[in-house]
Amino acid sequence: MKTVWKRIHAWLDENAPAGYGHLRPGASADAVDAAEKAMGLKLPADVKASYRVHDGQGKEPGLIGGEGWCLFPLQDMVK
Repeated sequence: MKTVWKRIHAWLDENAPAGYGHLRPGASADAVDAAEKAMGLKLPADVKASYRVHDGQGKEPGLIGGEGWCLFPLQDMVK
């Protein structure tokens, strides 16, 4: 997943630097486990790995299509 995020970072640097600046640091393994437990499900391995790189975005604009299309932090997914 780190390789995938490197490609995403490169694209964002070139095409959408404003949205890229709002990516949050990665979530801990404990935070991912807690989110799974709160939601009563197991996330796919690649989703967990992605959240370990970036725990969503802090605010809009989103990564895809502008407003309303942001990468949710784990805590917002649980809600």
